[in-house]
This record gives sequence, structure tokens and C-alpha cells, in this order.
Amino acid sequence: MEYDVQFENIYHGKTKKYFHEVISSYYNGNFRAAIVVLYSVVISDVLYKLEELSNVYGERKAYDILETINVIRKSSPQSAEWEAKLLDQIKNANDFFDMSTHRNIEYLRSLRHLAAHPALDQDNELYLPNKATVASCISNMFEGVLTKPPLFVKKATEKIVADIANLKDKFLYDYENYKKYLESVYFSHMSIGMYKKVFKDIWKLTFCLDNEECEENRLINYRCLMIMIERNRSELLGKR
Repeated sequence: MEYDVQFENIYHGKTKKYFHEVISSYYNGNFRAAIVVLYSVVISDVLYKLEELSNVYGERKAYDILETINVIRKSSPQSAEWEAKLLDQIKNANDFFDMSTHRNIEYLRSLRHLAAHPALDQDNELYLPNKATVASCISNMFEGVLTKPPLFVKKATEKIVADIANLKDKFLYDYENYKKYLESVYFSHMSIGMYKKVFKDIWKLTFCLDNEECEENRLINYRCLMIMIERNRSELLGKR
């Protein structure tokens, strides 16, 4: 499998740098190394995003997870216990990644353990993942984790709607900059499935619900819908 990796789509600057090592290992046939490094990159990326959620957006769940992890790291600096705890905390919070992404991370973790430790088979051969397995893991982590900004937690629509409501005075009559903002912060990082779901959710808020909050934000939400249709009419409305 050949990659045309759009490194600029990776959210965090440090992650972009580290991900080059993953791709280099893959292309050079160092599949065991690619798995080990990929897992390290994913764990680091999750930590970076939790820190941003906590420090910039004041997300309490992110703060609590980091506090728990830091206690473990300080008490057992040589132990990898905190990695498992981090993934458990993320999964239990139920707000950060969808279930398929959690399963993909857990699968990568199991491969990393086989690749990083002297796990010998009955012929005393070290475990070596095949090319297809490594390619699949790289794709899953690139699309499900590394390219997602911190606000892309499970409740994506809730975050987007709250954000554009706060910015409506800035963008309500500045369509072009509003479009650029939505594209750079949100849409460029969405899978088509997430894009369609967010569109349906905002459509419901705009046209189906009638309360004070919906009324106050109806116009900015409507313009978000128009931008989404303009950006990807065929997927949202069907090909014409």
C-alpha cells in the first residue's frame, strides 16, 4: 500500500514531526518499528489534545484525566501503567472518540506489545506484523486520531454549535471569513460520515426546534448549513 499522506492535516505540530518517523519505517519495511512508533505517537497526541482541552477550553473531564495520569506517572515513573489508565479513562469518559476508534487504538496497543517485547513464537521467531496490518493501523490512527482537533470529541455538534454561537457577532455578516473559519477549524478534519451527522443536527436546530436558544442562533446556524451545502452539495443533497 502506498501513501499520499497529507501531513498538513495532522492537527498538532509535534505529532506531524513524529509521524514522519512512522511513515519512514513503513516505507523501509521496518514494520515492527512502525507499529511501536505509531503507538507512541498516538499516546503523545492524545496527551497534547487533553492538555489543550484542559488549558484552553477548560474541559473538566480532560483536566481530571490528566490529573489521574500525572499521579500515576509520578508515583511509578518507570511503569507503563499510566498508558493503559489513559486509554481506560478516555474510553470511560465516552466523549473523546467513537467506539470504533477506541477499538482500533486497543488493537494497535496489542500489536505494539507484541512488537516491542521479545514475544517469540514456537519457532523462536520475533513477532513481525505484515505490511497490510501496519498500513491499516496507520490509516486508522491518521484518520481517527491524529487529524482530529481537540474539540472533535463525541459530541461534535454540541461543540460546534456552542462555538459559532459565541462567534456570531464576528461572523454573522462576514460570510467569507465565516466559511474560512469553519473549513479550517472543523470541516477539513471531518470524515464524510461526521460531516453528514453534523449537518443533520444543525438542520434540526435551525428548522425543527423552537426555543429561545434556537431562535437566538437560527441565522448563524442557517448560514453554517448554507456553507456546508456549498462545500459538499452532492453528499448532502444527492447528485444532480
